[in-house]
Amino acid sequence: MASIKSFLPVTVLILAAIISCGGKAQETRRLEDPTTFIGHEHSHGGRSSNGHNGHLNGNKGHSNGHNGHGNGHNGHSNTIMPISRCRHNYHERTEQAINRQINLFMHAGYVYSSMAQHFGRCDVALPGFTKFFHQLAKDQREKSESLMTYQNLRGGTVHLSPVTAPALSDWGSGLEAMSQALEMEKSVNQALLEVYKAAKHHDDFHALSFIQTTYLGPQVDKIFTLSQYISNLERVGPGLGEYLFDKLPQN
Repeated sequence: MASIKSFLPVTVLILAAIISCGGKAQETRRLEDPTTFIGHEHSHGGRSSNGHNGHLNGNKGHSNGHNGHGNGHNGHSNTIMPISRCRHNYHERTEQAINRQINLFMHAGYVYSSMAQHFGRCDVALPGFTKFFHQLAKDQREKSESLMTYQNLRGGTVHLSPVTAPALSDWGSGLEAMSQALEMEKSVNQALLEVYKAAKHHDDFHALSFIQTTYLGPQVDKIFTLSQYISNLERVGPGLGEYLFDKLPQN
């Protein structure tokens, strides 16, 4: 027993040394084995690199979007209308003024159509006024068509704009409607003078002659005729005056 007890401390020391050596050997193998932390590093590195790659790919997609947008612009630029072969001494400002006048003629025809329908109502019942304003609406549409034809004749481009709706739907009496028509015809005449000024400023004598003979002359006559009708309606009175005008032969 004494001999066994004497060997116990030595045995414990030997076992401790063996355990210590085994742990160091395991640590050494772990350090020497390059695959020990690859999975961990790969998991982090894969997420990071994939994230960056995804971001880069997103940027590439974004840049492609810009390229597509650029191509869209390039495609749009290719649709510009070429200059007409017949265009000569036709300034851009004259062309724009004529396009505005086309729109104004259409608006005037729109207003006259509204007036015609007002007097065709059963509670107004003035068919002569209806026929009169229908004819004025037709005249305005024909003027817009002839001006579009002239635009093409000179090598310009017809740009149609939205037509403004009439400000009223109830035009009141015949006298009130005639007064509104007179003011509108004066506005049309002023716009024609602006077209004339643009053509004159750029020495476009063909446009000057066309505007003056086709539009300005008849426009002055129309203003004079409407003024006469208004004078007669005011002189006779609203009721009887409307009745007599409605029975005129030209209506």
